[in-house]
Amino acid sequence: MMDNELENALLYISVVRNFCAHGNRLYCFRTKNPLASTSYHKNLKIPQNSNGEYLQGKRDLFACVIALKRLLSNSDYKRMSKELYRALRTLDKNLQLLTLEEVLAEMGFPPNRRNLNNQ
Repeated sequence: MMDNELENALLYISVVRNFCAHGNRLYCFRTKNPLASTSYHKNLKIPQNSNGEYLQGKRDLFACVIALKRLLSNSDYKRMSKELYRALRTLDKNLQLLTLEEVLAEMGFPPNRRNLNNQ
């Protein structure tokens, strides 16, 4: 990973951390400063807007997951991913008005999000 990519990923994670620290809800997290495009965006075939920016995984919570995928060891990422999906299963059991897919879409998670685990 290049120095500027590392700096971008760490800055993105820092922004998410600060958002959490101030009691904000992560499901609606958005930032003006995007995560740099990665091979994960391309490999997941995330759609792009007319300016070529990926529509998911750039300014949302899924971008933080991508940043962590790049920074953590494989075993640490798998452990984090397992905990994340365990929490999502718990959430799914308690949702009444929205579906889990609607919540995940709001957080920027694409339908094939689990493919990130295999990359």
